[in-house]
Amino acid sequence: MLIDTTLATDYPSLWKLWLDRIHDVSILVRIERIQLSEPFYENVGVKEDMRKQINETLADRLLDPEDRIRLTVCSLISKIASRSSSTPKLFSKRLLEGILERCRDRKVFFFSSKQ
Repeated sequence: MLIDTTLATDYPSLWKLWLDRIHDVSILVRIERIQLSEPFYENVGVKEDMRKQINETLADRLLDPEDRIRLTVCSLISKIASRSSSTPKLFSKRLLEGILERCRDRKVFFFSSKQ
């Protein structure tokens, strides 16, 4: 998927609207929004400030009351980390610390490769 790296600067209101979908009432919309974050990590040309904003929204969702949302974020980060050699540079410290906290959750998730 090609990402327009000037989206945030050319259309700031659209960019903010897309970022805010992570707070949608619908769980399915929040899950889809999280999954649509993946290309921003895979595209080398994405501006650092765009990736930083996505990191912050994902870190916030690690505290979501819905466990499916937290699981989706953890799955996404795991998927990206397994494919990238520059993982530490991609994720914020806050996001990685949030993933560590989720690893300490008592509730165990079993997820299939279909996610």
